[in-house]
Amino acid sequence: HLRLSPGQEFSLLPIQRCEYLQRLSICSAGGEGAVSVDIEGMQVIAGLSDLQVLNMADVDLSDEMFSHLVGMQKLRYLNLYRTNNLTPQIFNTIATWPRVEYITIVEHPSFNAPVDEETANAIASLNGRVRYVRLLLPEEPEEYGTKAKTVVHPSLINAISNIQSLEFLSIGEIEGGATRENVLPLMNIPDYENVIQYQTFPELHR
Repeated sequence: HLRLSPGQEFSLLPIQRCEYLQRLSICSAGGEGAVSVDIEGMQVIAGLSDLQVLNMADVDLSDEMFSHLVGMQKLRYLNLYRTNNLTPQIFNTIATWPRVEYITIVEHPSFNAPVDEETANAIASLNGRVRYVRLLLPEEPEEYGTKAKTVVHPSLINAISNIQSLEFLSIGEIEGGATRENVLPLMNIPDYENVIQYQTFPELHR
């Protein structure tokens, strides 16, 4: 577990020696702002062939930087919390992980842009692998402060609805509101009434 201070110079190169590492967490210390991981660091993470769990919180990342994680063979759990500047295009990388099952991506306001065809196809390809997608935090005590909500575009909802293997889904707010047209694709998910968590969409029952 690496707790880093913003502006702190560090290298992930020593982690290369941990060839059997299965779980890695990188976060900002004390909520002081986001920390940065460079290309070299992302390549080090990608080289951890036994890694099964990756947690990143308050880390500055772009879609291009995240793409260095392509093809991780054993990664099953991805937890991203306030990893700034990421968009749904990261699913193009996630789709290359053959064992991925659990995806948590919370506090990402940049998820309200339309999903392109390539990304939609990548998300649909997760069917049969992914069982858990969380794009919204459950309710937390007020002392934790105001949370930045992840607002998702309806096209992302449509793409996620193709993951028939889902057993758990929380999706945050929908750009343009939870209209019947926006949420209707969720009915494609088997047992959707039990799969969808923390929200009630009356539009699905009209």
